[in-house]
Amino acid sequence: MRRNLVLALLAVWFPAALVAAEPTPGDKPNIILVMPDDLGYGDYACLGNPIMRTPSVDAFKKESLLLTQFHVSPTCSPTRSALMSGRHEFKNGVTHTIYERERMSLKTFTLAQMLKSAGYTTG
Repeated sequence: MRRNLVLALLAVWFPAALVAAEPTPGDKPNIILVMPDDLGYGDYACLGNPIMRTPSVDAFKKESLLLTQFHVSPTCSPTRSALMSGRHEFKNGVTHTIYERERMSLKTFTLAQMLKSAGYTTG
């Protein structure tokens, strides 16, 4: 009898748990920031390169939000710091990749900190 009660409860609870696990319109979207290093805007087929074949990136782009109005520094660390802080490289402290010019100011409020304050788990 007890076994039948447990099975009956599981039969009711399990489908309800599956329905509850589906995102609702008010849920926050997952955010994954992908920023490849040493690639240019025109290096992907989905962005107009007539020679390169990039099927995985092309498929990923179709399901993603593409940022096209972001001006970058010629080196990687200042570009990443600008994206993570929303501030120019000279304002956030990262102006190069060497000689202590790669360290972000401790006063800089980052995208990760903003998302964490909005209830996101960041990593």
